Amino acid sequence: MQIIKELKQSDKKNLNTVDKDCTRINSFQGTGAGYNAQVVVDDKNGLIISCDAINANNDLGQFSIQVNQAKEILGKSPQVAVADSGYAYTEDLAKIDKQQIQIIVPTQRLASGKEIGEFDKRNFRYDAGKDCYFCPRDEELVYDGLNRKRHGKVYKIKDAETCLRCPAFGKCTTAERGRGVIRLDEEELRERLEREYNLSENQAIYKRRQEKVELVFGHIKRNLGVSSFLLRGFEGVRAEMAILSICFNVRRMISLLGRKALIEKLKNALQTQCSLVFNLNMEKVG
Repeated sequence: MQIIKELKQSDKKNLNTVDKDCTRINSFQGTGAGYNAQVVVDDKNGLIISCDAINANNDLGQFSIQVNQAKEILGKSPQVAVADSGYAYTEDLAKIDKQQIQIIVPTQRLASGKEIGEFDKRNFRYDAGKDCYFCPRDEELVYDGLNRKRHGKVYKIKDAETCLRCPAFGKCTTAERGRGVIRLDEEELRERLEREYNLSENQAIYKRRQEKVELVFGHIKRNLGVSSFLLRGFEGVRAEMAILSICFNVRRMISLLGRKALIEKLKNALQTQCSLVFNLNMEKVG
């Protein structure tokens, strides 16, 4: 009874009684309890800037959070922020776009690689002046209300009979009320990001994402043999993720600088740090 009570209070679909912070994760290995690891990597050196672990089964809504965490650590904004289609939640991307940071993230429909069908929404023309859509057969779809779940406006064919009589009925839509489309609140941003993603220079940047970010998870999982977190709870799991990130960065810096040069740089940094602490203490005593 206590577990049922806690489940209702948590407003979750399920509750793990061993680790209440974790969530249900779907992966190639199946479904189980776990966390979703997040890392932000710099393009130049391939070093981990920030890391995190969240209790969500997907990456939606994490783009702005992770970019802002990295921004805080760096003390400045990145010029470009790149992620895969798992982060393509337009309302979340808008938070970073407003910071004048270039975004290269493919939408789910671009990532799928499917060809645009004849009656795909992208073949419907939006008329901003009249606030309506025109279908490929040039029939008008007018405003019909809000879709609060998807955060957008719904547009429906003026007269359902128009669709029922259309030769494309059954291909365009099978709805008795006729064809409808949803225009997201951030539709213009979504369309712009899709256009920019397809630019050749941005495609080259996106390709480097795999080389930089996927390398991190490949090293941790394959080279270090880490297939799961050993600790429980946010505090432990995030600490574990931080240790793994430090290990990766040390190994990466050895590849970039060599062992001797890295040891020398760390020694100089430690001496500088000790000197700063000593000077601060002297100022306090004085």
